[in-house]
Amino acid sequence: MGFSTPQGTQSRHDWWDKGIDAWERASRLNQAVLDIRNRDSTRRALDKQNAQLYGDHRVFGYEFQPLPTRTRLTLNGIKSVTDNVVARVARNPIRAVPQTYGGNHSLQRRATLLGQYLDYAMEANDAATHMRLAFRDAAVFGTGFVYPYIEQTKVLVERIPPWEMLVDQNDGRMGAPRSLYRQKHLPREQLNALFPKKQEEVMRASDVDRNDLFLQTDSQLDLVTVVEAWHLPSRPGKKDGRHCIATDKGVLVDELWEYDEFPIIPIRYSEPVYGFWGKGIAENLTPLQVELNKNL
Repeated sequence: MGFSTPQGTQSRHDWWDKGIDAWERASRLNQAVLDIRNRDSTRRALDKQNAQLYGDHRVFGYEFQPLPTRTRLTLNGIKSVTDNVVARVARNPIRAVPQTYGGNHSLQRRATLLGQYLDYAMEANDAATHMRLAFRDAAVFGTGFVYPYIEQTKVLVERIPPWEMLVDQNDGRMGAPRSLYRQKHLPREQLNALFPKKQEEVMRASDVDRNDLFLQTDSQLDLVTVVEAWHLPSRPGKKDGRHCIATDKGVLVDELWEYDEFPIIPIRYSEPVYGFWGKGIAENLTPLQVELNKNL
């Protein structure tokens, strides 16, 4: 990363402060993400373990290599249960059904037509597949994420892998954080195409950390780490929310966020008693899987 905090000083994470310039905003945002990732190492290790239990393989970047024969699962109960639950839940696709309250015939007709359009848009863009994969993430890792958005005239749904998402543990202790972070890796040329007016910031951005859990160390892609973050307003109508996209060398997007919700929707398999992250089938069944592997 391009930003660092001098030894003996405390870093500031209030990147949403309206009174700072773009460089300071990028600095605080990247430092916040770095600190959260460092404190989140236990969850990331658990994600790796759950991925290995579900797939019966080691996780090395995006290459999933088979486990040695002596350590492979003799009967993968976690995968069987997870796939069965996902198949049952995803049997009926999720639909968006517009409703009217006290509307006349004309308004009800418009709601019906809007529902038909949304059905078509979601089917045309294979939204059901993305939502099914997000639910599988929830079953395996405890929490999955979907990101519905509009691009030009298309209604799209993206499944976001949970290892790209970050939440400050204290901010999310009651399950409803005010700040949400997404850290992903994009090819530099793609980033230039997405932000043609920010090519200087893109070209100066540092290469990604190849030690990342889900990156191959020998990849030839020129990847850049990009952070996107949202900070909700303190109350309805208050103009202190923020949306920002940045590399470690500068801000790509910096705008007001007026909504009281995040655009990314978490799906939890089991709601936690405390904290933000859910608990999935893999974690729940790990002790049984260990006993199953011993006895078969």
